[in-house]
Amino acid sequence: MGILQERALRRVHAGDAKPYRKLEIDGQDYTDILDSASADFDPRSSGSSMQFQVRDSLEGLEDSRVVLKLGYGELAIPYFAGNLQEPSQLKSGKGAAYGPFKLMAEQSFGEPVTYPSGATLGHVFRDLGRRAAYPNGVLSVIGAEDTEIERLDYTEETMLLEAAKAVSEPAKFVFFDGPGYKRTVMPEPKPGAGKKSSAHYTESNYPPGAFTTTETREGHFAKVVVFRRNDLGGYDVRAEVPVPNRGRIAPPENRIFYVPEYPGNATEAKQEAYETANRLAYGQKDFGLSGIWINPELGLFDSITVEATERRGRKTRNGRPGKWLVTYRCLISSGLSVSVAKEKHHMDLSGGAVQIQEIKLRDPIRLSLRSLSTGLIVAAVEEPPPSEDEFTYWGQTNITWDSEAMDVPYSELD
Repeated sequence: MGILQERALRRVHAGDAKPYRKLEIDGQDYTDILDSASADFDPRSSGSSMQFQVRDSLEGLEDSRVVLKLGYGELAIPYFAGNLQEPSQLKSGKGAAYGPFKLMAEQSFGEPVTYPSGATLGHVFRDLGRRAAYPNGVLSVIGAEDTEIERLDYTEETMLLEAAKAVSEPAKFVFFDGPGYKRTVMPEPKPGAGKKSSAHYTESNYPPGAFTTTETREGHFAKVVVFRRNDLGGYDVRAEVPVPNRGRIAPPENRIFYVPEYPGNATEAKQEAYETANRLAYGQKDFGLSGIWINPELGLFDSITVEATERRGRKTRNGRPGKWLVTYRCLISSGLSVSVAKEKHHMDLSGGAVQIQEIKLRDPIRLSLRSLSTGLIVAAVEEPPPSEDEFTYWGQTNITWDSEAMDVPYSELD
């Protein structure tokens, strides 16, 4: 865990954990006249943008570099960086800046281009980055050197971003802006895949109700198939494992989770299939985590671990009734946004999640007590008693009460 993340997860944000932000435009400090700023990183458009308001005109600063540094204490990193645009708004101090994707979105090939069969995905993306005039160090290409393409032909008017999406989507690669004016190409990760979590959030690290999950029928699968085809159309490797479904939704028989072009051998493919099937036991869900303190160490497609208490009122496919501490592995794959203002230094995250653990919590029966006459009360159990394999409490007690109804948990009995 880095220093900035440790400070972001603290309960009290003062001293060296006091929120810090700095806005620079064309190298000049505009922090003192900054009213608000909101930056979004959107994987659907593959881009990043920031809207901000300052108490001065921004005329004459068109296309200037805009940098928003975020952190705590006096430690901060450049989180959003882009170029100032929307000249019609500048006089009023309202600015809009766009990250490196904009260079690719606004330019075409300018000439007919052919990428021959056998060229790698990495070669195509590096060529697109060169044509977009990305400076050195902006574009990072990960895991694309072993993926070969079929012949691709583009006309001179084809936009570079259009070509990038057409190449990356069939190959299951993602292409996106990241913090610090970076642009990354890499294989599309899956929720819960891998063992690395960039941050761990307990309920003390986010506001009540800030973490939500939503069931999706599309996120439940009957089995997992891991494979790699050969040139003859057969399989060099193929492993199939049923999913031990424990989620709320029963998937149809042929809803299959495929892991294509697996690079390992047959034994490794079988292990991958088992691990993936177990990961999908409760299905994939959509998640949202809103209003948390800005964690400058997080970016799109990072994984985080989130703990949440859930109450189940009746038996369902996903477990017994009662109160549970559930742990999710969440992939920030749908969106990431940060907002700063005078009293605001917050971040919203969304994407896909899988349940990786659940623990049954003590859930006391609550008694509704009402006085009927002197020395006589009626106790009504408001929830079903715990099952035999959970804790049970039977004992004697002396309870005092008044004429108003009140609740008494097990912890007050002796």
